[in-house]
Amino acid sequence: MPARTCSSPGKVILFGEHSVVHEKSAVVTSIDLRTTVTIRSLTRHDRGDSDKMKIELRDFSTSVSFEKQELFLFLRTLLRSHKSKMMQLFFDRPDAGILDTLMESIRTFVSSNLHKDEVSAHYNATNSISCILLFLLLAVYRLDDCPETGLDFCLPDEIVISSRIPIGCGLGTSGAFCCSVSGCILSFYDLWSSDEHGSETQPKEDKNSRLSQTQKIEINKWAFIGECVFHARPSGVDNFVSCFGNIVKYRQAPTGLTAEFGGKIFEGSDIKLLVVNTGKPRQTREMVEKVRSFVETENEAARTILSEMNEISNRAWDLLQGAFGSDTKGKLDALVVQNQSCLEKLGVSSPEIRSVLSILEKFGHCGKLTGGGGGGCVICFIEGDPAPELSATLDEHGFMWFIAPFTPFGTILES
Repeated sequence: MPARTCSSPGKVILFGEHSVVHEKSAVVTSIDLRTTVTIRSLTRHDRGDSDKMKIELRDFSTSVSFEKQELFLFLRTLLRSHKSKMMQLFFDRPDAGILDTLMESIRTFVSSNLHKDEVSAHYNATNSISCILLFLLLAVYRLDDCPETGLDFCLPDEIVISSRIPIGCGLGTSGAFCCSVSGCILSFYDLWSSDEHGSETQPKEDKNSRLSQTQKIEINKWAFIGECVFHARPSGVDNFVSCFGNIVKYRQAPTGLTAEFGGKIFEGSDIKLLVVNTGKPRQTREMVEKVRSFVETENEAARTILSEMNEISNRAWDLLQGAFGSDTKGKLDALVVQNQSCLEKLGVSSPEIRSVLSILEKFGHCGKLTGGGGGGCVICFIEGDPAPELSATLDEHGFMWFIAPFTPFGTILES
């Protein structure tokens, strides 16, 4: 089988994090920091006597190898035990019961192939490896009509993952990971559905992706299953923006997904997006559950906050899609301050986030957290490049920063 390489971009939530989990709008853009996954089968000469599949996570400096026969037997046995419920993973929201059951078995299998110190030191790596095996299980499920004696020869020899997206800071690392792995496995095994149909929700295919709209819909569906592994009950916005790219107003409501795609962000202006990493890992899963608990116990107050955030997202979208005037930056800043106030009320800020906001305010800027919160990154609209005094102050406090490189391109089949 020929090698396959897929890459997918990170994302920045400009407005509407957390409210998007509760059926409100969010404005999100893809950024040109990408996670790249390569799946390959080696020649007999390069493989030698080895009959193992190696997964290498370069950003964690972690790798694990599985005996192919043992891995295939594990996947096949797991499928036989749960095949009648596998289709429930492909519902609009994957069934949590079957997903948790599968992941418990997969994590146990992965941990048995890692040293104990690796499991404890690299929880995220262990989770990523387990997610890859889940996607391979989905492939086995789709390939179940193949002869049992042949599928083990189809397992790849290597799966290599690398990323330019800072890990654990709310910029869509897991969404990009899930899109790239899904795209690679679907392409490697040629698992594309022939009965999927396009939707007006997605933009027309971009020529650079080498993927049809129908194939991207499939990638997005698989990637969302993976996101449920990482975040339990995600909104789906991370994998959606990573898969399809561009700037998007996204809303997942009971009546279905609505997504509007915009043009080039900040075109015709010198406005840029400054991203500052607080250095404290974001806590998406914990923060999402914290907000969910708040919504359940303080329903009226929570509804007021979430409705305000929805209005902020809608107004911001109109601004970003309109012609830029002399007052556009000021209006965006006012919405940034309002959105951050809502997030503070939801309890998802942190001392580190407030420290960054204080520095920005000192230099006449305003910012807000982006992503799950509890840490992670702060964003700020600026005109031109950051003032030397601002960048020096951020550096002195140990805060890494960069200007977000926007991209209209989502998941790309590189080869």
